[in-house]
Amino acid sequence: MSAPTPFTIVRNEGQPVVASNGALRLACLEADGEVKLRRGIRGALGGPLAERMLPQLNALASDLLTRQDMPPEELAARLHVLQLACQPKPVEHIEWAFVKLDGVYVFTDGQSVIVTRQDMQV
Repeated sequence: MSAPTPFTIVRNEGQPVVASNGALRLACLEADGEVKLRRGIRGALGGPLAERMLPQLNALASDLLTRQDMPPEELAARLHVLQLACQPKPVEHIEWAFVKLDGVYVFTDGQSVIVTRQDMQV
């Protein structure tokens, strides 16, 4: 997935604070409102592959030692699951512009708008 078009916050004296990515503008008309950005990368901090795979490989090895008559179909299916777990997942770049006003948040990623009282994390 490609990186989203980044938002920029514009503050001009006497005008509303605006976050814009060129395609969408998020403006706060209230003086006590906050316009902020939140950026993140999902999927980049999965840790080393060995740390994730060793417990699964050890569990399979233990099962093979205790069940030496494991059917080939079951073994093949379990190995297939391990193979799928090894495939790298693409990282996802996330960017939100949001306004906080009187305990209410309005988040946008440039396509969707979410209104909530919860502070959402990327």
